[in-house]
Amino acid sequence: AAEKEFNTSSRYPVPEGCNLSRWKIRNDYPSSPPPLYSDAPWANIDFKRRPERFMEVVKLYALEGNKESDFIVQRNKKRDWYHAPWMHYSKFGREPLRGFAFERPIPPLELARTQTEEIQTWAVAFYNATEAALLHDMWRNPAKPAWDKDLLFEPGGMAFKLVVANATKEEIPTLKDAPHWEAVIAQQRDNGVPIFEQNPDIIRNDYTSTVRLVQLDFSIRDVRAPVGWVFGTFMYDGSRTEKDPWDRLTPVALQWGNDPDMNQEAWESGQRPKEGWVNPRATKLLARLGGNRPSFGWNDRANGAADNFITSCLSCHSCAERPMPGQKPVDIAPPPPIKVGQHKYIPIDDAVTMRWFRNIPAGKPFTPGAFSADYNLRVMMGWNNYEQW
Repeated sequence: AAEKEFNTSSRYPVPEGCNLSRWKIRNDYPSSPPPLYSDAPWANIDFKRRPERFMEVVKLYALEGNKESDFIVQRNKKRDWYHAPWMHYSKFGREPLRGFAFERPIPPLELARTQTEEIQTWAVAFYNATEAALLHDMWRNPAKPAWDKDLLFEPGGMAFKLVVANATKEEIPTLKDAPHWEAVIAQQRDNGVPIFEQNPDIIRNDYTSTVRLVQLDFSIRDVRAPVGWVFGTFMYDGSRTEKDPWDRLTPVALQWGNDPDMNQEAWESGQRPKEGWVNPRATKLLARLGGNRPSFGWNDRANGAADNFITSCLSCHSCAERPMPGQKPVDIAPPPPIKVGQHKYIPIDDAVTMRWFRNIPAGKPFTPGAFSADYNLRVMMGWNNYEQW
């Protein structure tokens, strides 16, 4: 039975009358990683000095062979990509047409002044062979998977994620002419809140909805970074004029550390992140949208346009772990801050908030005694789904 679930792509039916193909998981993970750095074209680029060049090379790597096959990785002739297991099982699990799993709701007006309703964001992630080899070790026996130590991905491991939203260009003007797909998303009441947050028994629509590309995120296991990982994010910008819509992805930010010494007092005194880069063009783009979002990540740290701005790329992913019996699962975001003015927020307790902005080394857990998922939230979520099953 566990093996059947392991091989399940989605629990949800394709709506009646829809002639689109069912999405299929790829989980035939390689038993060993390729030779170190043999497929890591970014490895010789100094991400601190040339962040845009680093991000461009990573973007081309992610899109190569995938763009042409519409991200059906089984058809990619250039390199092998895989999906994380067990992301189908929870109420937020994968929908049947593209494998998108629910990410987060974006509250009204957060991203743009024209975004009057809450919108849903969904995502699908892809792992290169270096990362997928660790998934093979965990799930070698799908009926009896093993996670009994801290996980540590090999250098050169890379994953990327497409984040989409059920918003129109009228709601978020940057979505003009964005790459889009049909997906079976959640029902939404008049107040815009996805219905499974109100009634988990009624989970999905019986029709398809158009979802548009908001951002592309990536993570790379890189020993040069203080935490052993580099995370980055792009935002689709429909005001750009390149012919290929994938060339309209604007680099937003790159992060290689959490700036643990930049607490609220330091930030208010003028200190800014040193362990990351935020593209000034992206900051202007965010300002042009005119939403309530004060910055991409907490106190000018790196984060995606659709992500929770009280976090950063690394702060969220550092929470990926398997708690020991009796340990409380950690929240992936710090306690919500207090709004004290237009675009101004302060933490309830800065010492507590800064726990999320430590530089936790690769392969080490957020909580002492837990087993680390090495900055990989989908590994943690899939395992949680397996245990709940």
